Formats: sequence, structure tokens, C-alpha cells
Amino acid sequence: MGIKLHYLRSHLEYSPANLGDLSEKQGKHFHQVGIIGGSGFDDPTLFENRKEVEVMTPFGSPSDVIIEGVVGGVPCALLARHGRKHQYQPSDVNYRANIWALKTVGCTHILATTATGSLQEDYEPGHLVVLDDFIDRYIYLGQLMTPKDTINKEIERRITNSWKKDFGMKEVMKDKNLLIANKSKLFNICILPVLVYESETWPPTRNITNKLWACQRATERSMVGINSIEKVRNVSLRHKTKVQDITERIRKQNRKWAGHMIRGKNKWSKTVTQWYPRDGRTRGRPQKRGEDDVRQIAGITWGRVVIKKSEWRRLGETFVAWQMNTQK
Repeated sequence: MGIKLHYLRSHLEYSPANLGDLSEKQGKHFHQVGIIGGSGFDDPTLFENRKEVEVMTPFGSPSDVIIEGVVGGVPCALLARHGRKHQYQPSDVNYRANIWALKTVGCTHILATTATGSLQEDYEPGHLVVLDDFIDRYIYLGQLMTPKDTINKEIERRITNSWKKDFGMKEVMKDKNLLIANKSKLFNICILPVLVYESETWPPTRNITNKLWACQRATERSMVGINSIEKVRNVSLRHKTKVQDITERIRKQNRKWAGHMIRGKNKWSKTVTQWYPRDGRTRGRPQKRGEDDVRQIAGITWGRVVIKKSEWRRLGETFVAWQMNTQK
């Protein structure tokens, strides 16, 4: 902390002797550093002229009170990211309120510190590292993880990977002397799983199924050697290829996963599926939930029906057939 603030003091273009009263916030080149810290920043000896300030923002209350004072001649304002009692989980932190609160008390710069480990031996415990890049997406267990628009990005990635797989087998899939039946088996075994991996957890929206359906149709045309300009109907194309329909595959997996999830105990996925908002509804049509489709075929007591695997399997087949008919 001493090294960090010494660097700031030499670059913030002001003289600590000319600051005067911190509460007045005067001076042409006045700067105040906001520090968003994790655990361990509640040391009472850290600040000179320490005082606590409560701030309310348009986004609600920040994580805790703001502690103002001077560290090494630099005016600072400290805010505990998770609260001084560490009462907020990372997903519960009101980040917008925290930034607004620091701006309200006059902070012009923000240092957000965090403790983490390293996979490089050169970085030892106690080293100070300034980040110049961050990871906003990664692959975990074969699925894309990103904080925004995860499903649509994942669908695009699946479609891209399926075309890569198809291109990798182009010598076989483009071979005019190979039977269509053999190509269809390769599609069902090698390409279709790339498209539908972990599709059990995807929301059953038309936008998703239409994208995947279009990708499958294009792959089938490439497999048969028919161009879209030739105006061959999709029904005739499917009659030739006889591959498994991707929409039907996804819905079967979705129903199978629903049964497995509800029959389990102490599963967070079960809790989320059965939860519904109790604080009223917003304007407009409510968003469709995965449970809504299931209720149309199995009724509102589907959570009880799912306990019997044979009955649930029968209803699942009926449900998928019903969905396929309504789509047509």
C-alpha cells in the first residue's frame, strides 16, 4: 500500500501541504483516491483523520460505509467490497452503488484491489500486480461461460464447431460414391452431438431451435450435394438423408433432464426451476419458462408424475410428438 500511494502522490499534481480541510474538497488539482478492498482492509491504524460517511445512491446502499482519511499524505476513501463483516457474496455486491458512492464523496481515481493466486512461480505471495488484461469468456466442461448473452454466443460457437467437424470429414461427406445412409450415420454420431451437447439446459425458444435447425438443413444439403438454388423442399431432403431431427433430439434431452433434475434431492437447479417471482410482474408479456411447456402436456402436477420413470417416459414421447406437430 505504501508503494502504491507513493506512486500516486508523485503523479496526481498536487501538494499535500495545500490540501487544507478534506471536507471542503477545494483546490484546482485536488484528487482523492477511492479504494475498493476485500478482506483485511479494516485496519483502524491505516488512516489518519479517519471518519466514516454514510452514502445513499440511486442504486441503493453501497456495501458499507465509506471510510475517509489520509494515507501517506494522500486523501483516500475506503469501501469494503463485501462489507466489513463480509456479509455479501460476490453475486450480491451492489457494484453500481459502490461506484456512485465513491464518486459522491469526491473520488477522482479508484483502485480496486483483490487477492488471488498465480500459476507462475515468479509471482510470489505479497507481490503487487497491475492487470492490463482480463478474461471475459472461457470454456468450462465443453460449454462457453461468459457474463452476458451466454446462450446466443454458445449457439454460434456450436454451429461453428459443427461446420469445422463437417469440413474435417469432407472427403467422406462429399464423396458421391458413398451411400447416403453411411453419411447419415456419420452425421448422427459425429456432427449432431457437437450441436446438441448440454442442450438439456437451454431455454426452449424458437430463436435457438431455428438457428440449429437451419444449420442442420444446410449440412444435409451439403451431404447430398444439393444447392439451395435448386429449390428442393426440406421434406424431400429429409426423406433422402433420414438423419435424426435436431429439434426432436433437443426436446427429448430436455425432458429427460427435467425428470432427472426433479427426482433429485437438494439440487439448486431444482430449486431454481420451481421458483417463481412473488414481487409482482413487470409490464409486457412474461418471459417463457422451461416449465411452461411441460405443464401443457403433463399438467401442473408434473413434479409428482416425474417420480414414475415409465409414466414420465411415456409423457415425454407424447410431449415431443406434440411439439413437433405444433411446429409444423
